Amino acid sequence: MIILTCQSNADCNDGDPCTDDTCDPQNGCFHTNNTASCDDGDACTVNDTCNAGVCAGQTAPDGTACDDGNACDGGETCQAGICSPGTPPDCDDQNACTTDSCDPLSGCQHTAVLDATPCDDGNACTTGETCQTGVCTGQAVTDGSPCSDGNACTVGDACQAGACVSTPAADGTACTDDNACTIADSCQSGTCVGTPAPDSTPCDDGAACTTGDTCQGGTCTGTPVVNGTP
Repeated sequence: MIILTCQSNADCNDGDPCTDDTCDPQNGCFHTNNTASCDDGDACTVNDTCNAGVCAGQTAPDGTACDDGNACDGGETCQAGICSPGTPPDCDDQNACTTDSCDPLSGCQHTAVLDATPCDDGNACTTGETCQTGVCTGQAVTDGSPCSDGNACTVGDACQAGACVSTPAADGTACTDDNACTIADSCQSGTCVGTPAPDSTPCDDGAACTTGDTCQGGTCTGTPVVNGTP
């Protein structure tokens, strides 16, 4: 394209990074293809350069981060030059008083259910729970009602003002801290405390990719298996 009226190269700027724009006041604007670096707008290409007036790049390595504009298909990565979806987000907020959904533009959405919808706040010291503006709310049960705080090192658990209140058990009370690498577990100031088992005591760290698990300083530690082991 030639524009017959120009005074300087700036008058001829066509907004195309792949052309060099020049002005000839007598003959107008000229746009010559170049080989400049550019940006083709594709996150799955690299080393973008101009060729024959077109900005194009080379295929980016697989795994390169990209964004397809959809917040509901996870962390996208490039695969064979294509921006591919990842693992969709888990929008479950574990709140019975909201409905959970995903909006492609803004991601997870949590909308309050109708007030007075029955729910369970998981608190033994409340009753008559219902949803109120997205929160599960109940009334406190009678003070002194029995409850359990789930701690073997407390006694006399009872509800007080909607909360389960207790007293530390006597120090030395037997308990278990669920750690195979401690022994002689007992209560101390309301907490179950154990003594580290002797180093090299066999244990199981629960990891399928370790072997020879033994206790070391009160912690179960294993040796990683060979890479590629099924």
